[in-house]
Amino acid sequence: MPTLRWLTRDEDVRAAEKVPYRLLEEVAELGYGAQDAGNMLIQGDNLEALKALLPYFTDQVKCVYIDPPFNTGGAFPNYDDNVEHTLWLSLMYQRLVFLRDLLAEDGAIIVNLDDTQAAYAKVMMDEVFGRSNYIVTITVEAATPSSFKTVNTGPTEVSQFLLFYAKNKARFEFQPQYSYSNNVDLGHFSRFVVNFDDPPEAWSFKNIKQHVMDELEVPPADHPATRYKLAKEKLGEGFQEIITAKANAFALENAHRVFEPKTLQKPAKWLIPKIAESRNLEHPMELARDGYEPLILLKGRQMYFLSGSVRKKDNKNYISKPISTIWNDIPTNNLQNEGKVSFPSGKKPEMLLERVISMISKNEGDLVLDSFLGSGTTAAVAAKMRRRFIGIERGEQAVTHCAPRLSSVVDGETSGVSSSQAWEGGGGFRFYRLGPPVFTEDGQIQPDIRFPFLAAHIWFAETGAPWSEPQPLTSFMGAADGQGYALLYNGILGDKSASGGNVLTRKTLAAIRTAQGDFTGPLIVYGERTALSEATLKAEQIEFKQTPYDVKARK
Repeated sequence: MPTLRWLTRDEDVRAAEKVPYRLLEEVAELGYGAQDAGNMLIQGDNLEALKALLPYFTDQVKCVYIDPPFNTGGAFPNYDDNVEHTLWLSLMYQRLVFLRDLLAEDGAIIVNLDDTQAAYAKVMMDEVFGRSNYIVTITVEAATPSSFKTVNTGPTEVSQFLLFYAKNKARFEFQPQYSYSNNVDLGHFSRFVVNFDDPPEAWSFKNIKQHVMDELEVPPADHPATRYKLAKEKLGEGFQEIITAKANAFALENAHRVFEPKTLQKPAKWLIPKIAESRNLEHPMELARDGYEPLILLKGRQMYFLSGSVRKKDNKNYISKPISTIWNDIPTNNLQNEGKVSFPSGKKPEMLLERVISMISKNEGDLVLDSFLGSGTTAAVAAKMRRRFIGIERGEQAVTHCAPRLSSVVDGETSGVSSSQAWEGGGGFRFYRLGPPVFTEDGQIQPDIRFPFLAAHIWFAETGAPWSEPQPLTSFMGAADGQGYALLYNGILGDKSASGGNVLTRKTLAAIRTAQGDFTGPLIVYGERTALSEATLKAEQIEFKQTPYDVKARK
């Protein structure tokens, strides 16, 4: 598989290993609402923040959406969008590696870019995620060809691209989405069944617009053109708009009996003589089908009813179509006050994130992550969709934009997708900043690291899996694949003396055995030292590892 080459590639590919594991320090006064909602807003460099999340959320994130700087060279108040090309590639590669590790096996990632870097990012993502896990590239109409955009010669640029990859395509389940319109194609769906409750062979048909003109008391005429003239005389210059609007409404309300005759493509062999037979009939032919709705033929063609294209949204009927790889139905204007925060450049519509999340996640409580949070749109929409979120933003807008916006969401703000999600408020989030590294430059633990942080990293280094902190907290960290793990550190047993709780003795071993409950397998114990003999350790199925010397950061 071809790989992308750039000047510092070899160094950059290995650079993620050198990023330090940092503590996440909570800033309680900047959080809001329910603290047990499972939502995190992190201020700090997203590369270091992503690595800090690995011991807790590896393989846990269902949906990743990022909208990184496009590197167009433009001047934006909130971020640098003009870095050297090689540097941009380096920055993106390292972050994509961590995002891949955080994704669940059935999760997916979408990266939003324009054509400045999209092609390069595609090749890079082929490498990081695997070409076989590529799903599709979606083109989004993100602007209108107007104003200053039309000044330069050449085609007006209005497109952005969503690069869509699964962590494991075989495990990923795409959630179909639909675009909605209240405009019926009355050129094709022009007739309806008058007596739909009768048997098909007794059906009679009527033109929808002629029916509407009957209701509007337009006088009858021998020819449709003549009747339209009469409609103009009765209804005025806007007669066409009036008739079309009422015809649309009628079609949507009566979708079950509004139809279009369609030619059957590649019909089954048993159908071919039936199709020929129906061409000679003046009335419809109904054909029963095992496990399916009856097939109704009219003059050799299938009667396809409008109800097959209608879905309810907000308790109204709309014409729905499965979304394609071209998205031009999401409004991109008048976003300046969406979410009650001003973000003049780069704010994404909540409708866009609603669709993105809906394609990937179908369950409330799924975890959504955005490491380029910007004005907070992804987190806000995730909350309204009752998903958990992790949002990372480097700049001050984490405090000035994201936190206030998410607080408003908790309070039940009504803009964006609040209506479609029936959002009335609730939940909450915790605010974090990056703290000191967990490990020194030589890989040993920093002094004064609290037990839960060290335990999470030891567990992650040993198992490669995230650690879920048990309640109550004990010296026994847990078991994985038949192997138990314990840590004697920082007074976890209530004794911080050099000869007490951090040393493996028969007393501290008894405490570990009590904490491990029904687990009876081999045990790895981390501690300051051991007072037990080699024979005792062997008899107890214990492998002892000494802190800090045997504690290593996972690469």
